[in-house]
Amino acid sequence: MLVTTTSHIEGKKILEYRGPCFGQATRATGNLSNLSSGWQAMSNVQANSKKVSMEEIRNVALNELIQNARALKANAIIDLKVEIDLKEINFEKTNYLYLCKMHGTAVNIEI
Repeated sequence: MLVTTTSHIEGKKILEYRGPCFGQATRATGNLSNLSSGWQAMSNVQANSKKVSMEEIRNVALNELIQNARALKANAIIDLKVEIDLKEINFEKTNYLYLCKMHGTAVNIEI
């Protein structure tokens, strides 16, 4: 699937706008990575006791975005926006949440 940050794709005609699509990923570090699986399921936090990889977080969010666009029967995503954030959860600076959110417009383009 073609994904772009621009509002058009040079040389391609947009045939149909399918709607907004979204993807997100969250990873925890420190004591937060030891939370019970039940809490993780409720909060959509995936814990990882190893080093948090921003590339992994970005790829998870991008894959979710693409799956969302495919569910809308789109073959491309335009106007991609990416937000990456780090949330400190405690005062000891040992627990963090890494967040990556993406959104764009799912479209059908000429092939």
